[in-house]
This record gives sequence, C-alpha cells and structure tokens, in this order.
Amino acid sequence: MIIWNSNFEFDITRNDSLAIIIPYRNREKQLLHFLNIMPKILTAQKLNYKIFVVNQIDDFKFNRGA
Repeated sequence: MIIWNSNFEFDITRNDSLAIIIPYRNREKQLLHFLNIMPKILTAQKLNYKIFVVNQIDDFKFNRGA
C-alpha cells in the first residue's frame, strides 16, 4: 500500500528518487510519528519519494533475509 508520496514538480535535471518500505505491526503511535516527520524531511531535500507500509497480520517474525 502506498500511503505517502511526493506531490510537487521536480527539476527534470535531478534524478534522485527514494522508496521507503516500512514493516508494520501494532505500533500505530510510532508509525504516525514517522509519517508526520519523514515527508517534511524528504520534501525539503526535493526528493521524489514513495513510502510503503507493509502490514503483517500473522504472529510470525518478519523475514529478515533469513
């Protein structure tokens, strides 16, 4: 699910872009804090970005590349 992305015109000579993937489960307060701050930082840097939140609904640990 894409929940936040940049929404302004970019300088066509700049090719910077960023994807942030957030594994999420039962930490709404921390997620909302992150989503309140991070877009401001990324927008100030004039980055083309998208933030993806991946919600895990089962009780297993996240796969950390194991």
